[in-house]
Amino acid sequence: METQKSFSFDSVTLKKIWHGILIAIGGACITWLGSNVQLVADLFKEYPTVAIFVTALCSVLVNMGKEWIKGQD
Repeated sequence: METQKSFSFDSVTLKKIWHGILIAIGGACITWLGSNVQLVADLFKEYPTVAIFVTALCSVLVNMGKEWIKGQD
């Protein structure tokens, strides 16, 4: 197994960066889908800063799902 090198954008580091990007995009997509539900859309309009925290929470949930699925038997 390859190890990550300090102060370098090696293949291991780039793979981790791409995983983080995909998690962030997944969280944003879930937030976008949720914002199309009228109750959530009204909440975002009334409290726009809530959307930031909801997006972050959705990203965490995507990461939790990824970690839950990837475990070994």
